[in-house]
Amino acid sequence: MQEVIVNKRDDRDLTVRLKVYSREHVSCIKALPGARWKPELGVWLIPYTIHSIERLLEALQDFHIVADEELRTECYLFQSSGEEKEAGTRAS
Repeated sequence: MQEVIVNKRDDRDLTVRLKVYSREHVSCIKALPGARWKPELGVWLIPYTIHSIERLLEALQDFHIVADEELRTECYLFQSSGEEKEAGTRAS
């Protein structure tokens, strides 16, 4: 299963990094309200809102989502069991 790394950048934004490029999934991320590409970081930024996270998780449901510890602690949508609790590399 392909992996996506989601990290908390700050109180307003999350970073999203696709481990393997997929035009289809980039289009899904790009369609999220407020999503923007940061080429200098190699990540997408999306608003840190429940709505954005729900839409991201729905769009990338066939990916293994890895969230950093801070995000898993703060956001119930990332509080699941098993492998998904592994710490991702901090992208911010």
